[in-house]
Amino acid sequence: MMISGRRCVTLSWSFCQLLGCLSAKSIVATVGKDVTLPCMYDAEDHGRHPACWGRGAVFLWDCADEVIKAGRTTVTSRLSRRYLLLGDLDKGDVSLTIRQLEESDSGVYSCRVEIPGWFNDHTHELTLMVVPAPPNPLKLETREVHKRTITVHWTPLFDGGRPITSYMIYMKHKLASWETAVINHVLNPDQTQSTFVGLHPAETYNFCMFASNSVGRSNASNVLTITTKEAAPEGPPLDIQLKALSSHSIQVTWKPPRADLRNGVLLGYSIGYREYDPANRQIEKWQYQSVRATREVESVMLNHLKPSTVYGVFIQARTNAGVGPVATDLCSTLSQATIESSFPLSPGATSELTESVEEGVPELFSVESLPTLEKMIDFTGEGNIVRMGVVASFIVILILVFIFRRRFLLKKSSQEDENIYDSVQRLEQHSALHEQQV
Repeated sequence: MMISGRRCVTLSWSFCQLLGCLSAKSIVATVGKDVTLPCMYDAEDHGRHPACWGRGAVFLWDCADEVIKAGRTTVTSRLSRRYLLLGDLDKGDVSLTIRQLEESDSGVYSCRVEIPGWFNDHTHELTLMVVPAPPNPLKLETREVHKRTITVHWTPLFDGGRPITSYMIYMKHKLASWETAVINHVLNPDQTQSTFVGLHPAETYNFCMFASNSVGRSNASNVLTITTKEAAPEGPPLDIQLKALSSHSIQVTWKPPRADLRNGVLLGYSIGYREYDPANRQIEKWQYQSVRATREVESVMLNHLKPSTVYGVFIQARTNAGVGPVATDLCSTLSQATIESSFPLSPGATSELTESVEEGVPELFSVESLPTLEKMIDFTGEGNIVRMGVVASFIVILILVFIFRRRFLLKKSSQEDENIYDSVQRLEQHSALHEQQV
């Protein structure tokens, strides 16, 4: 049976209305992003058909300025790898995806599904507007880390369709808020790294940054967390105290340096000691002990010392990076016999000890500062008073014994003299009598 041309056109137009043959809308997207331009037909009811996308308005047949074309099952040609058909062709989804949009991608796009018959093609037309945007977030990385400086590096990504004009880098202490951050403005768009100075050793800092162009500012980069390297302590041990416990031992106690001057984790302490030499002849060499840092009040015992001898002692705190300045003091061991008075230090004792420490400490120890030292031996403790009382009693007894013995000897000597005198008298009398008889 033949169908007239007029009726065929009517049926085709009705079929086209049923499928929604012509539609149009606008899509706005930003530079650098991906966008999908929708185009679908009912493939389940009417079968799969070839389709194409072109730049420009809908043409009477085929696609003008074609960018991609597909057969019934696969893509057969494309203008660029940026043009993709990612939909399910079996279900009639021939939507066009454009990757990494450029401003030149702006314009009119038309979709055509080739359905057999006069004027049966399904067409879809839309307008794409690609606008510039702020730059994409940057990738921030660590370049160099030292005791007091940190250098960060960044990789510029997409500029948003407009040239990058500047960067802003934020730095803060890890425990602080971003409101307290230090901001470094980088006005050279070609610069890709920045160095922060004046930092504190063994401290943790946070970094993030932004890029700006004529459109606006990017989102924040990744947050970078960096810890500076350790350094030798900047402060000496505190509250050093020396106490003579016997004629051969001295107890040394002290506290760690100030927390803000430790510059890292304290591993231990180095203690040096030797006999104090007021003449600075440095006859005795320094002796050393090491103590691990474990408590807030440290203590060590110096043994095998000489009795009644003044010793100079210094202490240094130690981290992985080295040793810090010294704390020094003087103390005398107790006497084994009589302690009659305290041992006074000469007026120049402090400076002499300082000089001897500086000259005698090996290069392993960094002597940077010596606190003032002026301490006299203290014999006023309770134990020393008892000892002095015993000694005084003993001395009194010796004196009394000496006096009584002397008196005894004197008396005995007097009696012997009287006996000798009597003997002489008798001898003289005997001689006189003998002469008379003759």
